[in-house]
Amino acid sequence: MAIATLTIDLVAKLATLERDLGKAAQIAERNAKRIESSFAAAGKALGAIGAAISVGAFAGMVRSLADAGDQLQKLSTKTGETVENLSKLQYAASLSDLSNEDLGASLIKLNRVMGDAANGSKEAAEALARFGIVPESGLSAIEAFQKIATAVKSTGDETKIASALNDVFGKSFATLIPLLKTGGDEIQNAGDELERMGGVMSGDLARSSEAFNDNLTRLTKALDALKMDVIGPLIPLFLEITNAMAGAAG
Repeated sequence: MAIATLTIDLVAKLATLERDLGKAAQIAERNAKRIESSFAAAGKALGAIGAAISVGAFAGMVRSLADAGDQLQKLSTKTGETVENLSKLQYAASLSDLSNEDLGASLIKLNRVMGDAANGSKEAAEALARFGIVPESGLSAIEAFQKIATAVKSTGDETKIASALNDVFGKSFATLIPLLKTGGDEIQNAGDELERMGGVMSGDLARSSEAFNDNLTRLTKALDALKMDVIGPLIPLFLEITNAMAGAAG
């Protein structure tokens, strides 16, 4: 195909692209007023508390909060704990520089060991018994975690504690020691402190955050699909043009 013909074809393709993008713009315009009103309301709220932040910073705050809520909701699903209690424990963990990822992984391990013990595993039951926890106690994972922390704080034998923690949490137990050594009461106090500050994540907010992030994923995939549908057909044409140009140059 001659370069002139390819150029004409490219112009036609770009015209189609412009038309399709115009449709997308119309859809965006229909929602623009609602979006603008939402941001205006948010701006007034921020102004009321004397906050002066950029739109980018505000968007970052929204995404950060949504990510935190999304993670808490997923951890709640995995452990059966309430978002509120997990939020409090995360705050206590942050005071000991324990990451949310490490804390979440440890709670999942503890929850699994407790489940195994309840289902008759002698090994799991013995591991928990070293901290005074029995399958019939009906403790939640967080309550068991606090009980373990109390035992760690009151025991001076580091080797004994390390062995017992390894049986429950595996080799990653070392990351938990700074938090566990504060004791169960201090973990509870930290959670109460967060509640007084009004910083406890609610279950409703966590569920909304998870749904919001899911919608962002859907929108991203929809945009990817739009790019493939509109721009994808141009790629072979560009290939022909570049092949022709390369041939002419040779």
